[in-house]
Amino acid sequence: MDKLELRKRIERFASLQAAHRALARSVHPSELAVVREQSRGLLIRLQGLSSELRDDGAGAPAAEGSISLEEIDRVLADQSVRTLVILVGIDFAQLRATVPLLAQRYPDEVGGLVDLLLTGDLEDDKILRTLEYLITMLSAEEQGGRRVVVGEPSAVRPRLREVGEQIREAAGDECMLAERVFEDAVVQLLQQGDLGEIRDRVRRYKEELRSKILHPQVLATVVAYNVAMFNCVAAEIDSSRAVDDLAKELFDPETEAEAAAPSSVSGAEILGSRVFEELVAALRAKVIGKTPEPGPAGRAVAPLSLAALRAEDAEIFSGEESDEAVMLMQ
Repeated sequence: MDKLELRKRIERFASLQAAHRALARSVHPSELAVVREQSRGLLIRLQGLSSELRDDGAGAPAAEGSISLEEIDRVLADQSVRTLVILVGIDFAQLRATVPLLAQRYPDEVGGLVDLLLTGDLEDDKILRTLEYLITMLSAEEQGGRRVVVGEPSAVRPRLREVGEQIREAAGDECMLAERVFEDAVVQLLQQGDLGEIRDRVRRYKEELRSKILHPQVLATVVAYNVAMFNCVAAEIDSSRAVDDLAKELFDPETEAEAAAPSSVSGAEILGSRVFEELVAALRAKVIGKTPEPGPAGRAVAPLSLAALRAEDAEIFSGEESDEAVMLMQ
């Protein structure tokens, strides 16, 4: 068996594992039970195969009961489909509540979600909106109270770069025009144009472009526009809700419906608040045996008993799960 081909499968497996860890922070464990069990079985067989290749060399015949590349591909494809269904079924508010923190602390997990979405229908509106949101979160960071782009958006994942190059090869002059549209929108934002009018116009244009927004040059201008809009929105709202409101303004197809609903404190506002973020961080510290930061959140979790917490649940919550798939590649 070719070691390079096996390594490619292990990388795909590691990416799926990262996506599972990210999803475990947004859905009930029962929703991931099937794919996690499937992953354990595949991991055991990959470990055995990897060990065989190290001991016998690439030219050795496969041992009895060994798994073929074709079978690995079938299992990975099935896992991708099952996991994508779970991801697409998540309410956007749940993603807004977890992704900003994940993008900072565990970017590989958000990257796993990007890889997963790239296996789906890239003309689907929700898949594209979610992809755009995740890529924006991975491409920018907060500096001095403002978001700035810190890398090339199309380079956040190798698979994204591949898809972008495929779109570039098939694209025409429309993508050159798209760059100018988003660049002009950024200028209008900097000149304090009407945020609502700019947002609605750009959103309609994104819907027309569909998967062409993943063209490398277009994606760079899309992310620059998103970050510029973020900074404009953040300047007008409470900073603890800035990320949530940015996502709602730019990506959530339910924005207009939510605006018409009766005013109340939503679950998304609670989950996206800085207080909740501090509470989660304090509880995570307690789960992994560290001392929470001083403050109200630390005092709130101090008396909690974790004796009944199962090991696998603690592993998911702490974000410290060992990535055995990555270790296979070393």
